[in-house]
Amino acid sequence: MSNSSLPTDASDQAPVSSPTLFKRLVNPLVIMLVLFGFPYIASWYFINSESSVSIGKLGNHGELVSPVVSLGEFSLHSTNGEILDEQSLAGNWVLFTITNGCEQVCQDTLLVIRQARKSTGVNRKVVKPVLLLQSADALKPFDVDLSEAFPQLSVISAESSGAQRLIEKFSEIHPSVENSVFMVDPYNNLMMYYPQGIQPKDLMEDLERLLKVNKPKL
Repeated sequence: MSNSSLPTDASDQAPVSSPTLFKRLVNPLVIMLVLFGFPYIASWYFINSESSVSIGKLGNHGELVSPVVSLGEFSLHSTNGEILDEQSLAGNWVLFTITNGCEQVCQDTLLVIRQARKSTGVNRKVVKPVLLLQSADALKPFDVDLSEAFPQLSVISAESSGAQRLIEKFSEIHPSVENSVFMVDPYNNLMMYYPQGIQPKDLMEDLERLLKVNKPKL
């Protein structure tokens, strides 16, 4: 005769539960999708969003332009006869700087841009530096031949009407345009700027981060 007073093991009688929501969320595939997909989603959002959300907490050193400002159509005539426009620069991260007289601060800014571009390694092919001159003799204080010291730099003459329109657009975002750096994304949007006195490390880190998130097609 069985003894009904004997204790029973509750675990033997408990029904088998289905996987919980937590266990499904920690699936390795889900984790990989979140980790590798988030940077692309975040980049797309902040580049294309017209909201006023700042990404300062993500560690950018430059001043974010939010919402981004499209440069529209433009045509720039360089001192060596080159013509730059929104189509020829498409797909590049363009670094504009402006000078009325390229003395020490201007020269330091160009050096920072050159170092930052070089630090990106093979991606430097899609980092385009452009110097906008505000006067015909702006480079007179600079006793270095830029075509040899910085051949990748496009120097835009003061007579280029397209240059003046861009400078006006930049000044609407940051009035002190002299020796500041304005970053334009591969879609022709002004999205960040750096006031005069930019530090090399700041521009390097921002460029490296942007090129990781928005990988260029080399």
